[in-house]
Formats: sequence, structure tokens, C-alpha cells
Amino acid sequence: MKNFVTSKTGKTFLKYSASSVITTILTVVVIYLTYDLLNLASAGWCSAIGSISSIGPSYLLNRKWAWAKTGKSNFQTEVLPFWSIGISGIIIASVASIGAADLASTINNSKQLSTLFVEISNIGTFGILWVGRFLILNRFLFRDNQAGPH
Repeated sequence: MKNFVTSKTGKTFLKYSASSVITTILTVVVIYLTYDLLNLASAGWCSAIGSISSIGPSYLLNRKWAWAKTGKSNFQTEVLPFWSIGISGIIIASVASIGAADLASTINNSKQLSTLFVEISNIGTFGILWVGRFLILNRFLFRDNQAGPH
């Protein structure tokens, strides 16, 4: 384990983890504001709004900080695939949020319980996808072309 933590991949993974914490907090706050406080839309839409709000910051944190990429982003090989991965997760998380809100309403018709279930389903969905996303980003999107294949 010590070798992994001190390796380049390990350090990248730790920065990726920290980036995920930052963007998760942003997502949770936006979902809370749009779903609970403002009652802007349904659970699924507010989950999507919250998650979309973090894709840009997530891209920048991961590309520039976690993977230390410099220079211009390549739209076809970095931006488009990153957003595609993000949008796929958002669709899954939004569907899960709809189910979570429905489940909460069968237990207790409380907006606070519904918000809690929606938040947990969003975090849980992205948590499940988290490791796979790291592997895709590390192996394909932000790989170090000069270091050879991973």
C-alpha cells in the first residue's frame, strides 16, 4: 500500500479523491438549494442540475491538478469524453433520485426526508461509478503519452 500512495498513480488517485470531495460538496449544495429550498423542480431534475454544476469544476480539477495536464484541452479526446462520462452518470443518478424521492414519500411525506434520500442516492450513484471513472480518466483521457502504456 505504501508504494501505491507514493507512486505517481497513487498521488493522482489522492488528488482525484480530493477533487471528488470538492465537487460532491458543490453538487449536494446545489441539489439542496434547488430541490429543498427553492423547490425549483422534481428530484430527478434537481439531481441533474446539481450534478451538471460540478462537471466543469471537476474537469478542471482533474485535468490540471490531479493529472497535472498543461496546455490547451483537446475537445475530441478530453472534453467531449469527460462530459459524456459525466452526463451518463447524471442520467443514472437522476433516475435513482426519482426512485429515492418516491421511496421517501411512501415512508413519510416530508420534504426533508425526500431531500435526504435524493442526496444519498446521488452520492451513492456517483460513488459506485467513482472507481471506474478513475480508471477511464487515468488510462485513456489524461494518460501521460510520454510515459508509455499503463
